[in-house]
Amino acid sequence: MSKTTIVMALAAAALAPAAMAETRIFNWNRGDTTNSDGGGILRKVTNTYNTVTDRFTFTARFDNAVTNGFWLAVSPGPNPKGHSGELALIYFDAENIAAPRATVYAYNGVNGDNSFQDGTNRPGVQTPDFIGALTNGIAGTTMSVTNLAGGGRELSLSFDATFVQNHIPLDPTDRARNEWTGVSFGNRYGIWFHPVRGLDAAYNAQGRLTQWNYQGQGWLDLEGRTTIPTPGAAAALGLGLVAAGRRRRVK
Repeated sequence: MSKTTIVMALAAAALAPAAMAETRIFNWNRGDTTNSDGGGILRKVTNTYNTVTDRFTFTARFDNAVTNGFWLAVSPGPNPKGHSGELALIYFDAENIAAPRATVYAYNGVNGDNSFQDGTNRPGVQTPDFIGALTNGIAGTTMSVTNLAGGGRELSLSFDATFVQNHIPLDPTDRARNEWTGVSFGNRYGIWFHPVRGLDAAYNAQGRLTQWNYQGQGWLDLEGRTTIPTPGAAAALGLGLVAAGRRRRVK
């Protein structure tokens, strides 16, 4: 093995942690696939996840300003529907535009929004599997609702999802399967996104949902999509290898 090859290999090894920590991005733009606009005219969705830091961000842009909430589950590939005890379900409440809030439950796998009432998809009603509540500043959380020029609206959420990823399902059957992925995704991606209008949500003293009613809902349901790494991660790796080559040549 030449000295140049050795130097480049060592440089690549040194950069491996940074590459492993890359943020994966999923983008959807109107017209890419079929969606429903019952909860607002959806224009664009961007979802990112850092595979080491667990930083999770989600942004949805609409052409009108009627959307005031959504529920969301994401997966590392499959359509989230039907996957009880594996994924987190995020309820985003933007009734108060100045102070949005979110609650996170384990998704019960049902084709509906009742995870905050029923913990699994088994017959009967099981205890809801509450994971946590988010407001701006908690777990590094930033949430915003922005009315855009021209009448559109953007809903945005960013938080440290470590507490979600460390969650252990409450239900013994779900826990025994040991298939919890929370909100994580890598090269592959699935989404179950339902924006709503006319939201009327209520909470108890612990910040848990007690009501999630709305006048209309839309959806974007996808599976098996491909994500991309952040441009910065690829650029850093390339620059590192170029620098390694330069160091070799000046010796």
